[in-house]
Amino acid sequence: MRTERSNLAFWLQWVAGTALAELAGLGIAAAAGSSVIRAVGEPAAPGYVQVFVGLAVLLGALQGALVGAVQVGVLGRRLDGLPGWVLASAMGGALTWAVGSVPGIAIGLYLPPVRGPGVPDWLQLLLAMPAGLLAGLILSFPQWRILRHYLANAGWWLPASALAWALGMPLVFVAAGVGWTGGTLLTMLMVIGGLAGAGAVVGALSGAYLVWLSDRLPRRLERRAAARE
Repeated sequence: MRTERSNLAFWLQWVAGTALAELAGLGIAAAAGSSVIRAVGEPAAPGYVQVFVGLAVLLGALQGALVGAVQVGVLGRRLDGLPGWVLASAMGGALTWAVGSVPGIAIGLYLPPVRGPGVPDWLQLLLAMPAGLLAGLILSFPQWRILRHYLANAGWWLPASALAWALGMPLVFVAAGVGWTGGTLLTMLMVIGGLAGAGAVVGALSGAYLVWLSDRLPRRLERRAAARE
């Protein structure tokens, strides 16, 4: 069993690393996506769907790879380097962004614009939670396929990640909403705070689960012990 001090150090490193990596990944993705939209405009024809979904897949893979690379630097110290984690994270990010981008593009293409007041802010934040829940499940599935070879009870990683993203996604929505209001210093700080805050929330909850999981007997050692009996 690891000491409480060791677990706390791991948790803090995981939270800080995830927060910074999500800030970088989401920030780069948002900047790249905005630049493309400014250059070619919003998708206005069905042919644009493939272009924008392809862009979303690339940006999602980049975000996932960045986050995975930082996380493996922390978790890999406990789990024999954790090979495959970066690739799994990139795959999860690509799939999440692909799934998440299609409905928005389809709505913009095939439904007429809605006149009148928009969706209230509080409702947008409320809707962000189930979106985060789904995103967390998709993101964590490829990671779970790696983690299950190292940890008993690794299946808990799926609901842990889903819950973490359900609570973190509203902050992403806040940052996205603020990002369109202008380019002032205060706006930039709010966007940075929102994205980093989302990563910190995700890191705090998922890191707590990892402390619990990695304190359990790794499956490899479990099998060796069973073989000796």
